[in-house]
Amino acid sequence: MDDSKQALQLGSLSICPLSNTVSSRDKTVKVTPKVMSVLVSLIDAQGEVLTREYLLDKLWPNRVGADESLTRAISDVRKCLKSLSSDAAEAVVTIPKCGYQIDTTRLEAAFPTDKPVAPNHRNRHFAILSLLAGVVLIALVALFFMADKPQPRPSIAVLPFVDISPAPDSQFLGAGIAEDVLNNLIRIEEILVVSRTSSFAFNSEQNATQDIAEKLNVDYVLEGTIRRDHSRVRVFAKLIETSNGRSVWANRFEREYQDLFALQDDLSEAITHALKINLLNSDRGERVGMTLHPRAYALFLDGRALTYQRNSSSLQQAEALLSQATLLDPEFHMANAQRFIVFELAKTYGGFSAKRINEQQAHLYFELQAAPDFPLKKLVNAQYARDNHQPELSKQQIREAYIEAPHDPYIQNFAINYLLPDRSISDYLHERIALLRRNPLDTVNMLNLAETAYMAGEKTLSLDTLNQITRVEPEGLMNLIGTVTKHYSFNHDPHKALEAALQYQGPPSVIAEDFIVKLLLVTGRVEDALAHLQQHVAERTAPSPQMKNQLMFLYHKKRQGVLSPRVLSLLAELPLSRNVVAEINMMLDIQYGDASSFEQFYGVNGEVDVFRFKQLMNIPNDTVLMYAAIKKQQGYPEYARSLTDYPAIEELKCDDKALRYPNIMCVLVSYLRESGDETEAFREFQRSLKVLHVRHIGMEMFIRTSPIYYGVNQHPQFNTVATDFLNNTFEQWGGGVATVRKDDLAL
Repeated sequence: MDDSKQALQLGSLSICPLSNTVSSRDKTVKVTPKVMSVLVSLIDAQGEVLTREYLLDKLWPNRVGADESLTRAISDVRKCLKSLSSDAAEAVVTIPKCGYQIDTTRLEAAFPTDKPVAPNHRNRHFAILSLLAGVVLIALVALFFMADKPQPRPSIAVLPFVDISPAPDSQFLGAGIAEDVLNNLIRIEEILVVSRTSSFAFNSEQNATQDIAEKLNVDYVLEGTIRRDHSRVRVFAKLIETSNGRSVWANRFEREYQDLFALQDDLSEAITHALKINLLNSDRGERVGMTLHPRAYALFLDGRALTYQRNSSSLQQAEALLSQATLLDPEFHMANAQRFIVFELAKTYGGFSAKRINEQQAHLYFELQAAPDFPLKKLVNAQYARDNHQPELSKQQIREAYIEAPHDPYIQNFAINYLLPDRSISDYLHERIALLRRNPLDTVNMLNLAETAYMAGEKTLSLDTLNQITRVEPEGLMNLIGTVTKHYSFNHDPHKALEAALQYQGPPSVIAEDFIVKLLLVTGRVEDALAHLQQHVAERTAPSPQMKNQLMFLYHKKRQGVLSPRVLSLLAELPLSRNVVAEINMMLDIQYGDASSFEQFYGVNGEVDVFRFKQLMNIPNDTVLMYAAIKKQQGYPEYARSLTDYPAIEELKCDDKALRYPNIMCVLVSYLRESGDETEAFREFQRSLKVLHVRHIGMEMFIRTSPIYYGVNQHPQFNTVATDFLNNTFEQWGGGVATVRKDDLAL
């Protein structure tokens, strides 16, 4: 027998790794294999402190979310011991900033034996076990290096069950059953479960099992059918081994329609036994905030799917469906949390005005506070706290959501972006790759992975990932963003980027339109850019932030005198209000280093009115940052100091040195901070010119005057670097792009 599986005895406490049980006298507790491994490791250490790094390396090699799993396992060890003796939990001691130990004295006191123990027997037993454990560990290390690769965990994709009812109207029920099964399976550490958004992209009617297995790279596929006749529901489920197409397990279930959750429980239990794995205890947390109203649930599923299409039209449709769901069931808290996410995504992808977004998010947030906790609510809390200058609360809520919902790609993507600022870029890449393994069709994660891989020097991985986006979603928005990033950001080729943007056939998107207009402008096709602007200004009651930036570039060209009479005439015909024209000119003046129109527009007294300036902190506008830089240069640093909690700075993530995509705005942030390092700022400036950010297409044409560069424009090499950059970019890309020089301005 493997020595590592031998039972251990401590007083009346018996620990049996083979059966994963811990017992004392007549009471027995069953634990998971991982919890057992942690307990045995601590006992084998004989009171020595085991660091977190040691336990992670030993028990969670190459595992995603290992930190959280270890923390949870330690908690479960304490719960197990406490259930056997109320004093035993105190024996597991946390050593701050180091690791964990078991206090054997406390453990012996908690589990006294009725019979005397021979002198030194326990110590000899521990010594033998420690020696054996060391031999086993050495053997495992040797096997690890001798093996070609570690054995992967079995993986499974759960497909939505197909509705074969006489009048098919229960597809939502099939999706709900499949999702509940998925949520149960995903709690089992020994198996890898593909995320909902990837597996639900297929169904067994339209796709062959082998094709699904190849695309999702899984060992097993669970598929099924659902048939509803009046008040009865019949479900057939089948587990298929993808390597040979063999049916490993199949079964039928029949229940009354109102007994839906009992049906789901039976099905998930049966599948678990079929896979010969132990189902972890679950409190069915996925149902918190859910509804029992069939129509409301169907609306929720459709609304959630539309949310993650990430375009203005789909977000509007999603909001309408989710609102209907909450009208049918006012206690449907999950639908309200999903509505909050709709408005969060609309900040980037359009669909609603800024005023509507702010009002609805505040309303939904406060309404959700009366609901019980569930992962998506915690993410809502995190996003709301982040937007209201509470970064620590935000991170704490994100962390909890991340641990509780490993199957939710939106939560996982958000958490990876905001929980990993202190990790190395290799750790970040590992998390992204692991997330892609769980959710092979998540193109948002693919795009993040591609950008990070490029910054890490892994250009082959970056290119392969971008190509994968094209294969998965050839007409999708993420493919467009990835293609524009590759051509414009990485290769400095706006002509190819523009060609890709003009060929975009996906759903209408403010991002796609912004790409087209800005790339037309930087390649000299001013009249074409204006034609796009005319169409979209006419379609909207007010210009979007992206549109105002585009108009700013046109007004810049107007001031430089490079626009033809026809273009000037067309520009004058745009139906813009006086306030919008004033704002565009203000934005342009700020780029020239002139703060006077900003002060007039926002009612700020430039010498004394810091209080009024602080009131602008709810405006996510780069001009606020640039105004503070101008005032700092003029001898008023208090404006910059007041921006400590400004959300726009947090969004830039300028402190994430290893992970952050180069961003010219981080050069500005460095200048605004008292501790800004000029050498590091100049290095960041050079990085930003090598990898241009698609969010700021064309902004670099103000390189000689913009407050963005105040922290580096006194560097002895600045003029040389700036001139070389302009000569090799804007001045070669197309006629009509006049870069502004400070000497040319008459301000």
